[in-house]
Amino acid sequence: MGLNQRLLSSFFLLVALCLAVALPCSAHAGDEWLPINPADLALKDNPASPGSNAMILYREEAVDDSRHFESEYFRIKIFTDAGKKWADVEIPYSKGFDSVTGVRARTILPSGSIVDFSGKIYDKVVAKAGGLKIYEKTFSLPNVQPGSIIEYKYEEPFDPGQYFAVMRWDVQQDLYTKEGKFTFTELSDPQQTSYQYFAWRTLFLPPDARPERQGNGSFTLHVHDIPGLADEPYSMPKDMLRSRVEFYYTGQSKEPTEQFWKRTGKDWGKKLDSFVNKKGALEKDLAETIHPSDSPETKLREIYSRVQKVRNLSFEQTKTAEEQKREKVAVNANVQDVLKHNYGTWQDINALYVALARAAGFDATLVYVAPRDRTLFLPNYQDTGELETNIVDVKLASQDIYLDPGSPQYPYGLIPWYENAVSGLRVGKDGGALVSVPPDDDSHSQILRHTNLRLNPDGSLSGTLVVDYMGQEGAIWRSADRNDDDTGHRKDLHDEIKGWLPSNAIFTITKLSDWDDNSKPIHVEGSVQIPSDSSGALGRIILPMTLLQSDLARSFTSEQRVNAVYFHFPFQEQDDTTILLPLGYKVESFPKVPSVLQGAIQYSILGSTEGGAVHVTRKLVVNGISFPVKSYQTVRSIFNLVKTGDADDMVLESSTAALRN
Repeated sequence: MGLNQRLLSSFFLLVALCLAVALPCSAHAGDEWLPINPADLALKDNPASPGSNAMILYREEAVDDSRHFESEYFRIKIFTDAGKKWADVEIPYSKGFDSVTGVRARTILPSGSIVDFSGKIYDKVVAKAGGLKIYEKTFSLPNVQPGSIIEYKYEEPFDPGQYFAVMRWDVQQDLYTKEGKFTFTELSDPQQTSYQYFAWRTLFLPPDARPERQGNGSFTLHVHDIPGLADEPYSMPKDMLRSRVEFYYTGQSKEPTEQFWKRTGKDWGKKLDSFVNKKGALEKDLAETIHPSDSPETKLREIYSRVQKVRNLSFEQTKTAEEQKREKVAVNANVQDVLKHNYGTWQDINALYVALARAAGFDATLVYVAPRDRTLFLPNYQDTGELETNIVDVKLASQDIYLDPGSPQYPYGLIPWYENAVSGLRVGKDGGALVSVPPDDDSHSQILRHTNLRLNPDGSLSGTLVVDYMGQEGAIWRSADRNDDDTGHRKDLHDEIKGWLPSNAIFTITKLSDWDDNSKPIHVEGSVQIPSDSSGALGRIILPMTLLQSDLARSFTSEQRVNAVYFHFPFQEQDDTTILLPLGYKVESFPKVPSVLQGAIQYSILGSTEGGAVHVTRKLVVNGISFPVKSYQTVRSIFNLVKTGDADDMVLESSTAALRN
């Protein structure tokens, strides 16, 4: 598949992922409903998963690529009041590529009587991604109560001028599925898509569940007793965990995997070479960017700073067609155009970095990767559409340095978390090579908190809190809030920091700096006031070891775990707290909290006194990304220790109280 085809595939994969919650089926909206099984109506609970709020009794989904048509049918049993939420139906779609039509729905009461849906269907925007708007058709079924069965069906015709390079059956849903049927009909002439061949793959399905070719260009799959997706904190994204079947068109027939990727990498390398080989324009710009006496790393840093000054079109707010027409933004044919226009997409900016690094004498190229926040790279499937993004690989001495100047929130030496700890394809004129991008260690993401408080005799506290978001933490804030102004930045940071403090605390940001300098931490300063809770005996004040509590430590209370524990990236939390005591007060006792000083997860919290003040240092390190289920009890025990250690009380006593004792 060529580079442009790959990008088109990625775009439609985004659409397909956005529609993953409710992909459509074989029973047309005008068809009669399936008969009601009295045994289903009599069910009081899911025998395969007792205590369930609801379950899918039956669902049927069909995709007909040749007719540009999809349809979906759900039948859901409601067991509890909490399960009634499934009667509020949301059907996502992308306007301009498909639509939702023929919606029919009804409620079957426990008595067997039927209430047809005749209410209003609402249309709302729920997400925006690079100009693509995701809408939802929403409606609520009537008279739903425990014991009811709800069912609904609809159709999704999509534009014949568009097609999905990847189409998928999301076999696993949030609810347990008793029975499901899936049908896919491929294009009668795949060449109309610029692709020549058709392929499919399964992920996480039971061993005996495989699509069967029917001989008429269609596939069917029957499944039974599929567990619902477990909703657990710190898991991989659900779309990466759910069992599914993916159908895709490809530009080449099956060949040995190594040969396929070598040839693909060579083809993409040629396209890269064609885009960057503009020696004259590059040499002039390079002479203004670096100095011959600079060290190699200094040169790479200066080139990085240079290309990040190019206007990045990919991170601007979406413009209307009229605004785009007025501005007359041209497509860059090569790096000379990028330099002349001083704008480009993130792909253009990464390619410009490669071009300037090569002009400075470095071995540099692109590595295409599958971002692990939304997809997997499975080389044996030979699906180039998995490689949705790229980063720069430049050799510094014998070391590979991975960079992403096309992501403006990330400084030299740091790439987005979803682009590290992944496999990818390094392109080059001699052919592609599969490579592994190493993970960051915990030093690349830190939250540093310095608290200076004064404790008053009534037990209230007041003082200052300083927070520095370093590395990935700062880049993520800059990325998430890139379209907000200073007021928006302050509000969102305030809400997070306030969430660490006791519920009755008052926190006010007094200073926010370095938001626009990605080479520095985001620096936040604020004032803190914490009223007394009047706890403790007369003359005694009881305080937790840390006033900054984290939800992380409270996320592993469940005794059992279905999915691996998954952190986006390794990280550190470091706290340094000083509390000035009232005259005559001293620490009666610090709790004895065991430290964990070895392994991938480490924790320590220590208290000391000096000069009429309490000093508490705390450090939590998670130097890993994925922890398998078999390690869950170890992970859980460490975080239970963190939760206990953070909340354990230190007792402060006045000298007069000590004398009375």
